[in-house]
Amino acid sequence: MFFSKFATVVAALVAVPAVFAQTTHNVVVGASGLTFSPNQVTAAVGDIVTFEFHPKNHTLTQSTFATPCAAMAGGVDSGYMPVDAAATTFPVFSFRINEVTPLWFYCAQGTHCQSGMVMAINVNASSPNTFDAYLVRRATP
Repeated sequence: MFFSKFATVVAALVAVPAVFAQTTHNVVVGASGLTFSPNQVTAAVGDIVTFEFHPKNHTLTQSTFATPCAAMAGGVDSGYMPVDAAATTFPVFSFRINEVTPLWFYCAQGTHCQSGMVMAINVNASSPNTFDAYLVRRATP
């Protein structure tokens, strides 16, 4: 009986770090012009990606590799995040990674996407769908 309870407690304690073992990846949006910095993130399932929006008006909008500057139906979308030039605190938008397949994003404000304001999560460098290929596609009408 004691061993059974002890084993249950040990198993529960061993599982606790796995539940809380996540990394937060920070991405700065628009602090250096029309950029996401970094523009590529590698994240594990359960990790959090946080986007900090800087002055002007930007979005984080999910697209597909095939259509970089068009919103993906049902995809992640921060909505517009207007930030005053004099701001000293910045709004954030976060989401949890639920799978490790590549995720493609852009800023939907005006022509920001066509100007190169794109980023990706979990790009497979050995796939033909590289970040550089996505960057080229965003300029194609």
